[in-house]
Amino acid sequence: MGDNTQDLFYGMANSLPYPLTIFKPDGSLAFVNKAWAKMFHVEKPETLFDKYNVLHNPDMKRWGHIGTILKAYDGEVVELHDVKVPLQDMVDKYGDCTVRSEILIQTISCFPIYLNGEATPHVAALYINTKEHCGREAVLKAKEYIRNHWMEEFNMNKLAAAVYTSRYHFARIFKKDVGITPYEYYQSIKIEMIKKKLGDMSLSIADAFVSCGLVYNGSTVTMFKKNVGLTPSQYRKYISGK
Repeated sequence: MGDNTQDLFYGMANSLPYPLTIFKPDGSLAFVNKAWAKMFHVEKPETLFDKYNVLHNPDMKRWGHIGTILKAYDGEVVELHDVKVPLQDMVDKYGDCTVRSEILIQTISCFPIYLNGEATPHVAALYINTKEHCGREAVLKAKEYIRNHWMEEFNMNKLAAAVYTSRYHFARIFKKDVGITPYEYYQSIKIEMIKKKLGDMSLSIADAFVSCGLVYNGSTVTMFKKNVGLTPSQYRKYISGK
């Protein structure tokens, strides 16, 4: 592909409504189109050229996508389906740190492009959104998930996976919407359940805690008092005297 043809190709790629990235044969970033820069709030994408390398990116290995990229470098056209995009992480790492509440699920098509007769191709990645959830929907689903799993030990990774986003991104949009962290919300549900059990006078205070998945000890008493303003025994006396 000659220089004029290559310029024409990049010009066409820049006009695509779908985000597109192109990597050199060594894996370093060669080009991103306007749609990609807009998605991740990258004002000067050229600053990433030759600095970002898809083959050496630990995130690609962690997400299990490196094998797909290597197939494209071997000349295959391959696709990744139902990819949960770490949108906020990407905006924070490469863009302007704008808070993005969307949760994107994409199909990513990777294909080889042979430029200037090279034996090893450049690789293009085209990103097409297949699902999009707003942050508010994710928060509502997370609150429902917590209410349904309050007896279990809190697990941020499971919670974030249940609403299709990264734990860091989810923690930010949850606190922005609710005013407290997901763990604090989980704790508040626990406290409400313990208060209900303390109202059952047939249960000892220790049994009330155990029935809510907690051991009755100094730590849980402190947690209860911090949230309620009374110790469990003080709370029981208070409600029994009403």
